[in-house]
Amino acid sequence: MLYDRIELEGATRRVSIPGLTQVLASKLTPPFPKAGQIERPRLIHLATKARWARLILIQAPGGFGKTTMMLQIRARLVAGGVPCAWLTLDQADNDIGRFLSCLTLACERLDSAAASVPVQASQVAMGGSVIELMDRFARIERPFGLFIDDFESIQNPAVMALVKELLARLPAGAQLILSTRTVPALELARLRGCGELLEIQPSQLRFSVKETDEFMRAGRGLSLRGDDVAKLHHKTEGWPVALWLASLALERCDEHSAFIAEFSGSNSAMADYLAEDVLSRLPEALRQFLAKTSILGRFNAALCDAVCGRGDSAAVLDELERANLFVVPLGGDPQWYRYHSLLAEYLHSHPKLIAPQSVPLLHRAAS
Repeated sequence: MLYDRIELEGATRRVSIPGLTQVLASKLTPPFPKAGQIERPRLIHLATKARWARLILIQAPGGFGKTTMMLQIRARLVAGGVPCAWLTLDQADNDIGRFLSCLTLACERLDSAAASVPVQASQVAMGGSVIELMDRFARIERPFGLFIDDFESIQNPAVMALVKELLARLPAGAQLILSTRTVPALELARLRGCGELLEIQPSQLRFSVKETDEFMRAGRGLSLRGDDVAKLHHKTEGWPVALWLASLALERCDEHSAFIAEFSGSNSAMADYLAEDVLSRLPEALRQFLAKTSILGRFNAALCDAVCGRGDSAAVLDELERANLFVVPLGGDPQWYRYHSLLAEYLHSHPKLIAPQSVPLLHRAAS
């Protein structure tokens, strides 16, 4: 069992984390809704009516509105009288003691009776606290929602095992709602097979043309022609953060149609976002793979092997797909892919990512 393993690692050890109480005050508070957001009634209804789901997993790349979606689901549950707790994770939460502290305080917010057994937030006993905390969650009699944002921050197997244990011990009607950029190691296949998993994926989070129009007009107060909205939607593929960045520029622009016609992944704000929030998180080898294969309109593993001079592209593409790194599956046998158009345009417009003299050689290899 999970708690047996933790006891062996140090049942008598106590973890002291300076200033943890102040840190948790912000981690346990939901962020303010972003300006100009629009409600997603179809997805809210899908999530709030799925009372059969033990886990609701909102999985998508950066900028797809995962946190906004969580906030809207939470607001609907709270309005319906369902107690909810919120937790935003970061890399420091891979410390098992800190993570246990977070869960302990989240549990107390869900049920005041859970606070009857005192546990200091700054000092968590490693062994017994896991058993005690799991029992606290199991004893909560009312249905509740526990929201955990930025779950991709967790890499520690012990913390991941603790979340698995929590999922297994949730009482009837309770739900864990996670947002993540990557596929978490939470035995999703088993949960899916048992009918206990609701997945909200990038295809569902992308704005439709109608939602793009509503966001631009009602959310951002921009007067755009219908054909301009359609062009912008096509260029962004309904990616919410791209529409937000475009709307900021359109506020300062008189020629809306001209701006939309030229909008691409090389737009300065869009390029900065891709560089800082997407590519900077990747190891250099993976950035090189993206840059070299971006010359291809569509690709499969064999074509990537030829262009990159390697033999493991199938594994790399699988990693990119699992990490939600803007790889769009196209089907076929073998499987074909393409990159999100804005990412491909960014990579094309930044030849410094690869040596310029190697570009003709890459095209020759592709042909």
